[in-house]
Amino acid sequence: MASFSVTAAVGSGFGIVGRKPLAVLAWGIGMTLLMIVPMVVFFALMGGQFIEAFAMARQGGAAPDSDAVQKIMALQSGMLGYNLFSWVWGTLVRALICAAIFRAVLMPADSRFAYLRLGGRELWLTLLFLVETVLAFIVFFAAVLGAALLIGIGYAASGQGGGQPSVAFGLMSAGVVLAIVAGLIWVALRLSLAAPMTFAEGEFRLFESWTLTRGQGWRLLGVAVLLVLILLGVEVLFLIVLLAVGLGSLFGMVGHSGQPIQPEQIEAFFRQPPAVLVGILWPWIAGAVAVSVVVGSVLSTVIFAPWASAYRALTSAPQTGEERSPSPAAAS
Repeated sequence: MASFSVTAAVGSGFGIVGRKPLAVLAWGIGMTLLMIVPMVVFFALMGGQFIEAFAMARQGGAAPDSDAVQKIMALQSGMLGYNLFSWVWGTLVRALICAAIFRAVLMPADSRFAYLRLGGRELWLTLLFLVETVLAFIVFFAAVLGAALLIGIGYAASGQGGGQPSVAFGLMSAGVVLAIVAGLIWVALRLSLAAPMTFAEGEFRLFESWTLTRGQGWRLLGVAVLLVLILLGVEVLFLIVLLAVGLGSLFGMVGHSGQPIQPEQIEAFFRQPPAVLVGILWPWIAGAVAVSVVVGSVLSTVIFAPWASAYRALTSAPQTGEERSPSPAAAS
């Protein structure tokens, strides 16, 4: 039975960062630039309507006339379309970056354009992510509804005769919640290789991951736990450094040498016109954005690469620039 190493899988992302740092940086820059597109589309198509609706809301007072109501309704309708576009676009961007990381793991020799492409693999991956989001919402809603039903039945049973719910009811409720959470995690782990499978085979794959991950649950859980710990550690360290640098810089701009900073000084500093504040703070804002781009791209690599590494080990996918041979199902 094929298997994989948890530590090797988790370390695969760090290996890519060490071997291809410029590609990782390109992923972060590309992701940042592409995520600006929805904002540009919003202000280009609905910026004027949004400002007008905001101005009407600030006026308050009398009830809005029919023309104002029509404008607000049109804005709400446009927002629905924009939210749908933003969701699909964000999913496509995620698929592009994810596919580039998968390509770096499964096809390391195919490194032109920093492994970035826009083709069938990326589009199938986008469709997979969209379907997974919808299914996750449905499953989560069903799980919450089921938990509420079970807990409600237990509450009614324990509270008969006007008595207070017992300790047994509390333990039962906690057990139901833990069982449902464990079940959701187990399902997510069993389907966790659907993305690298979809990318490698160039076709939509979801429940096929269930078969591939049979007997690998504990290893996949180990990968997930280590990735969560790494993510939390990096985020805490990043926040500490950001706060230390940000507060030190703010005190340097607001205060005077050798004198303690007073709250009134900080309040007066932020009362300055927005244009003045931007002129003062733009180097720090630009630096924070640059650091966020680098940290974000590294974390994306560390998070996505292990699943492709596990898939490669379980399917013995060759580490070459050539595409994997399609599965018998795909070839038929």
